[in-house]
Amino acid sequence: MIATSNDTSDLIGNAWMTHADVIAVPVERLDPAFFRLSTLFAGDLTQKVVNYHLRLAVIGDVTAWERESDAFRDFVWESNRGNHIWFVPDEAALDAKLAPRRAAHRLRSQLGDHTPGGQLDGQG
Repeated sequence: MIATSNDTSDLIGNAWMTHADVIAVPVERLDPAFFRLSTLFAGDLTQKVVNYHLRLAVIGDVTAWERESDAFRDFVWESNRGNHIWFVPDEAALDAKLAPRRAAHRLRSQLGDHTPGGQLDGQG
């Protein structure tokens, strides 16, 4: 369960140790406080993710939380428009979001662009 600032730090630390650039978290693993924006937990978690140049994908159904809060519904909508925080219903939807990024990485690799600026988030 990701419920505290320490849990968030551990999550991000593990992502860095494994050179991941996307963290996929099932809805069930997030403390309900994440979905109540007034707790500031979602803001703190997502800000850390962005600060460390990572992406966060929350996987699962959040419609009950969206019905409960217009602010949360707007947060999901805005997040899904961006490149760092996504709310997706399942892993297939996450794969579809990542597909263009993977294709661009393959193309750069085929063209021989191996400079740090040509790599995704500095990863090889």
